[in-house]
Amino acid sequence: MAMLAVRYNMNMDYRAMGERLRAARRKADMTQAEVAEKLHVSEGAYGHYETGKSEPKLETLNTLADIFHITVDELMGREYAGHEPEPVMPIYTPGPMIYVPVYGAIRAGEPMLVYEEFLDYETVDADDFEKGDFYLEVTGDSMEPDHIPSGARVLVRPQLEVSPTEIAVINIDENNATLGRVRFHEGQAMIYKSNPNYLPQIYPESEIRVVGRVVEWKIKPKLK
Repeated sequence: MAMLAVRYNMNMDYRAMGERLRAARRKADMTQAEVAEKLHVSEGAYGHYETGKSEPKLETLNTLADIFHITVDELMGREYAGHEPEPVMPIYTPGPMIYVPVYGAIRAGEPMLVYEEFLDYETVDADDFEKGDFYLEVTGDSMEPDHIPSGARVLVRPQLEVSPTEIAVINIDENNATLGRVRFHEGQAMIYKSNPNYLPQIYPESEIRVVGRVVEWKIKPKLK
């Protein structure tokens, strides 16, 4: 057993995004400092977008597209032929559905060590922009009010930041992981569940790492 590990190079897509941002900025004849000022962030924070160290949120992408006078699709590297979108994320086999690996399991309750065993595959609509990169099988009932019971499978989109309202996969101490929402404040991280029977868990912010955002979930039928 070990900490949850994302099974592809998350920086790969971020670097490609960064290269497109850098090219768009240079074409607009702007400095990183000028772009950062328009975003109301530090120059270093914007620089992380161009180097692939972090990924802009959707609202930030919309603002960047306005600044550079291009579309969000161009920043995302999505190309169009006429009005029909080309398949995104070409690492998957083109077609109406793609296969996504399922790993188990993530605890919806108290944090636990995560098994990295491969279980099987699930299918996802290939045209779904919000698709994730892997599923995790859930154990525990702390997210049942969100219709995620024990045994459900959650589709995870790797990203390093989430809003307090989004359900996330969270590594704790680099050894344990859990499913829930997280709020950061003054050097602390509060992980909270939708089931009121579970009290919020508070950790030093340095011990917490967001692995990804849950974009959908499903219940796998039990075979008799």
